Amino acid sequence: MTLSPTAEAIRKIVRGKVLEREQLAKHTSFRIGGPALALVYPLDVEDAVSVIEAARSLGTRVIVLGHGTNVLFPDEGIDAVIIKTTMMDGMKTSGGQVWAQAGVSLSKILEDAMRRGMSGAEFMAGIPGSLGGAVAMNAGTRAGDMASVVSQVTVIESSAGPRVTHLDARQAGFRYRGSRILDEGMIVTDATMEFSLGEASEIKQRVDEALESRRRTQPTRLPSAGSVFKNPPGQAAGRLIEEAGLKGISRGGAQVSPVHANFIVNTGGATAVDVLALVEEIRLRVKELTGITLETEIKIVR
Repeated sequence: MTLSPTAEAIRKIVRGKVLEREQLAKHTSFRIGGPALALVYPLDVEDAVSVIEAARSLGTRVIVLGHGTNVLFPDEGIDAVIIKTTMMDGMKTSGGQVWAQAGVSLSKILEDAMRRGMSGAEFMAGIPGSLGGAVAMNAGTRAGDMASVVSQVTVIESSAGPRVTHLDARQAGFRYRGSRILDEGMIVTDATMEFSLGEASEIKQRVDEALESRRRTQPTRLPSAGSVFKNPPGQAAGRLIEEAGLKGISRGGAQVSPVHANFIVNTGGATAVDVLALVEEIRLRVKELTGITLETEIKIVR
């Protein structure tokens, strides 16, 4: 098969896999999204830098994707090169310190911590996705977040070179569901986390309780992208949406989950247009009733 000029140019300089016109619905938990110009699996940071350099020389946009658990792509697809980090999956543990590449899943990090009797990763229980995206958005729950465990992050500053840079936790600028990394469009390639030693049975109990709570309170049987909106200060987005009478409403194949109102689920054949219609209706209704403007937590790619 003859590749497009974009895919062909990248294929020549990247050691990882390159897919042309790949449907992004195959790579997101929402199961929504049209084709990308090319989807590339770099093997390491050098490979990722090569992809960025090649795309820049072609005047093509680059978007980073891990496990695709917090993103909505357009139905018509996108003229961009997608860097999918799942082949960057190395991990090393020494004492209570864990180094992992961006494509390692949070569930793998948690399992390793549990096996070694390391405490501090319990908040990761049930959070889907990979380390890179979790660090950039400071993913977490009431029990903790990435800022509470990350000590150093390696990033590619795509606007500068591209250049590989090491940031400590302070330089990363973590905040609630955000960071300087996210603000400046940096690409996480790996991170170092610090955990403390704990009692294995107690760690397992906390993890089991967190997983059971998620099974009871969140929709797990239908495709979704997790929490749609960030919690406003002192408020719960799900409660605000439910009080606005929006729990269970549908637009096309997309539905505000009857289980948890801050989730939009794909009941079958949902499009990005369906999801965006619900997002805007929710935002409008909550604003009318409370004066609060909800901010999306999911990444909406346009």
